[in-house]
Formats: sequence, structure tokens, C-alpha cells
Amino acid sequence: MQNEYKALADSYENAIFSFNDFKVGGVGGSRMTISEYHIEIPYKNMIINVSNELGNHNLGKVDVTLSNCNFHSFEITSRNHFMSLFSRKKEMLKISCTNNALKNTLQNTAIASGLEKIAKQNAFEPHITSNYTNGKWNISTEYHLEFEDKIGALKALIDFHKLLIDSI
Repeated sequence: MQNEYKALADSYENAIFSFNDFKVGGVGGSRMTISEYHIEIPYKNMIINVSNELGNHNLGKVDVTLSNCNFHSFEITSRNHFMSLFSRKKEMLKISCTNNALKNTLQNTAIASGLEKIAKQNAFEPHITSNYTNGKWNISTEYHLEFEDKIGALKALIDFHKLLIDSI
């Protein structure tokens, strides 16, 4: 996996990749290997931070802080894969936002980045939120990593955040 994450980081200009592999004690004297992958991607004077942990919690996180912009609160969640079989709505991602223009931008960005497609094809369920603190907007994405295409999903998330930065 380390080579795949490194290759992904290398595909973005000036990205910094780091990796940490360690073992922790488990039940009955067993040892569990935990791998942490970190990528920092500078983009338009902002930093997209990626952190994926495999082995114990299998969780990932992408964060970016937007400065000097007029934005609104929003939340993006995934529809249940089973329930989506019976739903008329074709979108896998559910976007909640009081500003209709931003909601449309988020929907278009999710499609353009490939995030919607990855969510449909995998059991990928990102939870993306915006939060205003200290005069800046923080966009935080959390997701589990218990699905096949981890690198494809991460690429779509990074592209989603880059397109979101472009839209402000």
C-alpha cells in the first residue's frame, strides 16, 4: 500500500508524503501492525491534509482550511447502499445546505471529481462538513477504509477539495 500512496502523492505538485508503520500489543500476546499514511498537498496557498490509518480503526480524514472567502455551512453524507436500491434518487451522496447556489456547486463538484461515482461503486461513505471558527472555514472529511478502491476514493476526495477551492 505504501507504494500506491506514494504514487498518489507524487501525482500532485509539491505534495509531501510520509508513512509510519508500527506494531501494538493485542489480546493474548498478539501484535497488530498499524500503518499511517499522510499527504500534504499545497494548492492555491492552502494545504489539503490527508491522513489514513490502516490496521486498527481503518479510518481516513481529509482537512482543508479556507481563508478569505464567503462560504456557508454544509454537510455531505452517503445514502445507505441497501436503501438506495429502493430510492428514486440516483445520487449516492446527500447534500444538506441552506444556500441553493452552494448546494448546486457541491453537487456538480461531487460529480466532476468522481466522488459520486466512487460512492456508488464502492461502500465508500464520506462524511464532509464545513465549520466556521476563528474567521476561517474548515472543511473536514471523515470516512472508513473498509472497501476496495482506497486510492481511487482518496484521489476523488482530493480532487473534490481542489475543485471546491477553485469555486471560491
